[in-house]
Amino acid sequence: MKAGGREAIFGRPDHHRRGHGRANARSLCRDRGILRCIHFNYFIYHAGSRNGVIDGGVVVFASGNEYAAMAAYPGAYKDYICVSALAGDWTPSTYSNYGPGVDISAPGGDTDYHCSHKGGILSTLPPHVSDGLMYGYMEGTSMACPHVSGVVALGMSYAAQLHKHYDSREFRDIVLKSVRDVNPHLAGEKLYHFMWGSLGETIPTLVDLKRTYYGNMGSGVADAAALLRNIESSGAELALPNVYVATGAVQTLDLGRCFGVGSTTFTARVDDASVASVTVDGTKAVATGLKPGSTKLTVNAANGKTQESIITVRNSTSEGGLPSGTGRIRPPMRGISIWSLRARKEPLQFTRIWTPRIRIRRPGGCLRVQAFHSA
Repeated sequence: MKAGGREAIFGRPDHHRRGHGRANARSLCRDRGILRCIHFNYFIYHAGSRNGVIDGGVVVFASGNEYAAMAAYPGAYKDYICVSALAGDWTPSTYSNYGPGVDISAPGGDTDYHCSHKGGILSTLPPHVSDGLMYGYMEGTSMACPHVSGVVALGMSYAAQLHKHYDSREFRDIVLKSVRDVNPHLAGEKLYHFMWGSLGETIPTLVDLKRTYYGNMGSGVADAAALLRNIESSGAELALPNVYVATGAVQTLDLGRCFGVGSTTFTARVDDASVASVTVDGTKAVATGLKPGSTKLTVNAANGKTQESIITVRNSTSEGGLPSGTGRIRPPMRGISIWSLRARKEPLQFTRIWTPRIRIRRPGGCLRVQAFHSA
């Protein structure tokens, strides 16, 4: 971090007084946690593409292994998918956090319950901890979490195959609905041996499944087949995107991606050929900017489908704040305050909140705020 940032301040000599370093360490950890949360929020709302499978991103976290009646952070944040763990018989893994903040469950293993290392999840391991076998058994919500991440990835891949489009929150909701009910398995009592891997069968512990876990394991057990079925009956068809291009530059559109299965032959035209031209080569359309302005683009597929969009041509790629490329202008960042500005006749005043870096420019007396990621 540059001089004047938090780490530079943290290193000042007067911050090495007794107790003060610990306070600053806590402050630094808190700030890093806030920064991490903001980065994930930015990912949720601004990853992906409005012209692709998903507008935004999906964040999946483990609920934690503290035997606690609530999920640990950051998994407990409401916009994330928080995963609790199950044993091989669909009963909750005894170490797993459960209750408020948990969204869904998946296999995580439970060696304390099965009294066997094979009660865990078979996973890849470094050779020095697996006798060179490269595989071994592990347990934890960190085993359950990648099960759900894999289901999410499979669903997005299938959505791409079907030429579907989703908002990230819409896709998250579909994942949480694509489950099997775990509550029928939460009856009676469960006997496990606390810290069996270290202490053996020396601390037997009995837990009432219904009283402890009923209704506390999220929406259910992640079901990949159910997610694929739900994707078939949901989402919007991918649409032909608007195009932004500089004069003399070109942009390429993937028509096969926009029109779906069975569309292999296309024709395209523009209403104003003095603003832009378009040519088609197989499933690709190439738009060329000729002069500043805008014109309607119409694409027809051999199967009878027709889609329209707008080609906007600028003198330069940054004129008007619009990039050269395809897409639709994103709204301001949701849920994250970037800057508090006062830009009247008095000097600008800023209140900074931890976010991606901000660049301020003032072209022609107008204030413009642009957000961009650090490398």
